This record gives sequence, C-alpha cells and structure tokens, in this order.
Amino acid sequence: MSPADSQAAISSQTVRDALQSLVFLTVPARPSPLLHLCLVETYLQQNRFPITLESRRFALQKILLDLIVDRFTTLCAVFRLDPPTPNAPYDEAIRAIRRYAQPANPELTGWCWLYYRFVRVELAIPPEQFSELCCVDARSLRRYLGHVIQRLTGLLMEAEWAVNQDWHGERLDAWRKTLGPAVEHVPFIVIVDTWERAGLGS
Repeated sequence: MSPADSQAAISSQTVRDALQSLVFLTVPARPSPLLHLCLVETYLQQNRFPITLESRRFALQKILLDLIVDRFTTLCAVFRLDPPTPNAPYDEAIRAIRRYAQPANPELTGWCWLYYRFVRVELAIPPEQFSELCCVDARSLRRYLGHVIQRLTGLLMEAEWAVNQDWHGERLDAWRKTLGPAVEHVPFIVIVDTWERAGLGS
C-alpha cells in the first residue's frame, strides 16, 4: 500500500471498527483497509508469519492493542499511578479502575476505558459498570471514548508514516545499488526524482 493510500485508510471509523471486532469477534462483511498497512506488512515479515487474512487480522489487533497499552501506561506515569497489571484478576481490575478514576481526568478515563474494553476484553466489564466505577454518566463516557479513539487514530497515523519512511528509504537505497557505480556522482535529488517518475516510490 502506498503512503497516500495507507494514510487515507486510517480514520477514526476504521479504527473503531477494528476495535469492535475484538469485543464481538465478528468478521466484517468487508476486510478492513487497515489490514494492508505497512505496519501490518512489517509485523508479519519480522515475525515470519504466513501472509493470510487471519494473520493480517492478528497483526492489526496486536498493533492497536500495543498502542493502547503504551499510551495508557504513559498516562498512568504522568498521574503517578501504577500501570495496569497484565492478566490481573477481576477484583483487582475493579480496584484499579477506581484508582484511575480518582484524578477525574477525561483523558485518563477515556484511555482507561479503552484499555479495559478492548485489551482486557475477557473481563467483560460493561459500559454501565465502568461508568459507575468512574462516577461518569453514559453520555460522558461515550464522548471520552470518541475522543481517545481520535487520539489512537493519530498515533496509528504517526506509526504508519514512520514505517512508510523506512520502507521508502530502504527501497530507494536498494534500487540505487542496482544502478551501479554510474550514479555515484549523480545528485541524490535527481535519483529520487527519477525513481518517483518510474513509479517505484508508491
């Protein structure tokens, strides 16, 4: 997928749809456009996964969940709270949610809900219970969720852009080497322009 196509594929709606598939374990009628991100391709290559639809879904889910965990953990550090404990039992998770709610910060509450809704999906904590634990109404929780999904979408865009830049550089370098010593003294910008005109930069 070209850089332009991959950035176009990333939206709050496609991210939300991908997250919902974690909760309801449904297979959408159309495969998510996020399945062909360079992030997904890189994950599959680095882990030597076979290129299948299921492996792409797994890779996308892993990428999204890692972004959620990283951001939530960072926010916990900002508020001097202990980070979430992976595989913590249900009663411990409930106590943790109450602690995370104490700063009464919408950003922290939103990422907390994102974490317990989609990362700790096995706990099956319903929105009504989470709202009660955090002392927020259902409407506010929906607003917080929409806000942090937008944030998550931005983080995914940044990560995809970085991987695209790496791919672009690696492919350009490999193509340049195929040209041999004849291009050693050709300005780099001329080589890039020729590469783009040849349609190799997409």
